[in-house]
Amino acid sequence: MQTASTAFAERMNLRRWVVIGGVAVAVLPLVVGLVVVLLRGEFAMHGDDALVELRVRDVGSRDTPLVGSYQRFGWNQPGPLLFYVLTVPYRLLGSDFAALQVGALALNALAIAGIAVVAWRRGGAVLVLWSMALVSVLVHALGADRIADPWEPHILILPLAFLLFLAFDAAADHPWTLPLAAGVMTLVAQAYAAMALAAVALFMWAVVAVVVRNRAQLRPLLGAVLVSGAVLAVLWVPPLVDQLREDPGNLREMWTFFREPNETLGLGDAYSAVALQFGADAPWLRGDIPLAPFTISVDVEAAPLVPFGVLTLVAGLAVAWWRKDESATLALTVLVLVVAAIAGFSRLVGELFNWGLEWTGVVGLGCWLAAGWCGYRALAAPVRERITPVVLPMLALGLVVVTGLNVADAVGDDPDRGRTHDALVELADEAVTLLDEHDGPVLVTSEAVVPEVVVGEGNVGPEVIVLALDRAGVDVVVDEQLDNRFGPRRAQPERAVAELRLVAGDPSPPPDRFRKVATVDPLTSAERAERERLEAELDEVGALDSFDAAREAIASDPDVRALLDRYAALRVATPLTLLVREFRPRD
Repeated sequence: MQTASTAFAERMNLRRWVVIGGVAVAVLPLVVGLVVVLLRGEFAMHGDDALVELRVRDVGSRDTPLVGSYQRFGWNQPGPLLFYVLTVPYRLLGSDFAALQVGALALNALAIAGIAVVAWRRGGAVLVLWSMALVSVLVHALGADRIADPWEPHILILPLAFLLFLAFDAAADHPWTLPLAAGVMTLVAQAYAAMALAAVALFMWAVVAVVVRNRAQLRPLLGAVLVSGAVLAVLWVPPLVDQLREDPGNLREMWTFFREPNETLGLGDAYSAVALQFGADAPWLRGDIPLAPFTISVDVEAAPLVPFGVLTLVAGLAVAWWRKDESATLALTVLVLVVAAIAGFSRLVGELFNWGLEWTGVVGLGCWLAAGWCGYRALAAPVRERITPVVLPMLALGLVVVTGLNVADAVGDDPDRGRTHDALVELADEAVTLLDEHDGPVLVTSEAVVPEVVVGEGNVGPEVIVLALDRAGVDVVVDEQLDNRFGPRRAQPERAVAELRLVAGDPSPPPDRFRKVATVDPLTSAERAERERLEAELDEVGALDSFDAAREAIASDPDVRALLDRYAALRVATPLTLLVREFRPRD
């Protein structure tokens, strides 16, 4: 008996080390990515990143945000918790964009570690390695760029996966997971309204499951419920303060907007959008979201006819339910996420862009996670005991292979931000040089419209220049209608004593009372000549008239596609000019 007990203890100790090693392997690409972003030290990747950094800079000041990032319909994301979380690494590591990227990587690494802890408690080494392998596949599909991006559609994907595991853990009768689930749910729901319904649904499912399981004896739940309530009360104070202080308040604006009779995506297209993650070539496996031709809008018609992911989930749920196995709770938790994702997208107003669908990779991951675990648990105990020594090395090998790919991605990550981004960063440097010792608020405006900017009708915003000046200690103000982007203190143009204006092209002469600071042309003279030649050639076959005309031209001559691709690369080529009007209040 002693020998058997010793052997069992040794096996458990070995599996514990296997689990620790598995978690370390899964997190390794993020550690490598952390070193890479610190060494690279780049500027904000795009305007939205610049706005995130600006609002993180505001935390602790008189303009501490009480709501989240801007939303294109005029209101803000529900709450500022993500800004508060990112403030810690931002201030500790130099107050630059690399510090924000470190914050994103650290948050994602904590999410992966949290997933492993829950998986170990609920299923031991097999579930840990199965979870780590699938999470690593998702990380590979997202790419090193997105994993290190503090922008809400990217930074919240792995925390949502962690919330899925927390909801499963609580629903499987571990009530003291609820306070942590409340915190993660709040982080996701406050930062990105598009994910709020999914996050809230997972948390509410956990609460209901806990209550139902313990309905005969609710007293032991009192402590967990009170702590969860306290967590929610504290974390939702800022948006409630905004609601009480402002008129009408951000939460009321959101409520009013969603009650308006706007045209929405609808249930049919919402299902098709989520179902993209159920196919054999789902985006969460391979990384590419199918888009409508020549757009960044999701092609919902590309949804698979046979949704393998959800079918395997339902089959696993049926088997686990019949056997009354705990794995049914995991399958039910994933099913809640599936339904919430479809319901949330059905209320989407406007186009569904590719980045708006990326978080549904968690739905696809969850389907195969639950199906695989239900299948494993459906095996008889002696069978599981015999195959586990084979399953563990196979999962570990798969994890190592995918991690190797992820490390290679992190090491080789050198993203091309686009010529417009590079031009803006160069102009921002010129603005800092010009105004480094300037006294008095500077108004930054933009009238630049360039064809390469897909969203916002081609408008190039002032975010990058505002951020560069703010870092340099210049008091920056913007137009009043941009208050939900830059914060109310900055949206006071009447305070300005000088104006910086961004325009497209190279105006000669500049507008009245302005003088030119600098012009940046993204193209060389040879590239510009090539662009003109390609434009004439494509005009001749009508390929630039419309998307339909382009498709017809490609159908007639497949070589047109290569010409269009090259023209598209050179089309991202509008010169940008920065003008200044000094020491005059804005008219």
